[in-house]
Amino acid sequence: MDRLMAMNTFIRVIETGSFSAAARHLRVGQPAVSKAIAQLEERLGVRLLSRTTRGLSPTDAGVSFYEGAKRAVDEADEAENTARGTAAALTGLLRIGTSVTFGRLHVVPRLKAFLDAHPRLRVTSAEGIREAVLAGIGFTVGSEWMFDAELRSGAVRPILVDWALPPVELWALFPAGRKASVRARTFVEFLASSL
Repeated sequence: MDRLMAMNTFIRVIETGSFSAAARHLRVGQPAVSKAIAQLEERLGVRLLSRTTRGLSPTDAGVSFYEGAKRAVDEADEAENTARGTAAALTGLLRIGTSVTFGRLHVVPRLKAFLDAHPRLRVTSAEGIREAVLAGIGFTVGSEWMFDAELRSGAVRPILVDWALPPVELWALFPAGRKASVRARTFVEFLASSL
């Protein structure tokens, strides 16, 4: 396996958290991923991953290698795009990290114009998902409570009306070994009746 491919494999293992998930992402067998990592560790002469019963985690050397490998792979992708003359047609993954409130108020509302020219959106916060739908960027599989008022007003429309996710129960937890206070029980009863 060439060096860039090995770096990309290592990056996927770190980002997905397992050999099997990385293999699915790369569309190769898990043994190929295991072999690539073993060859990489042998070539570098260091252990990049710590394997335990709880999963994988990068060693100190693995963290350093991940950061350098990520830069190298990103730069190689950029060089290929430039050489092809397709730098204007963006490809690959762009990660945006921001606080939830700033993202909701200032980033997500501006995404539609960007995505019209460069479509690939995946949002991981419920607030971001909600704002993206309300901005007309796309659709989501979500809970009705996220869009309750908008569903009633017609601002958001359901599209898979014959299909639904399994219901999720809402639990109230009280400290173990102590009886719940009257205040706590009263509040939980209020929520249960109003929801």
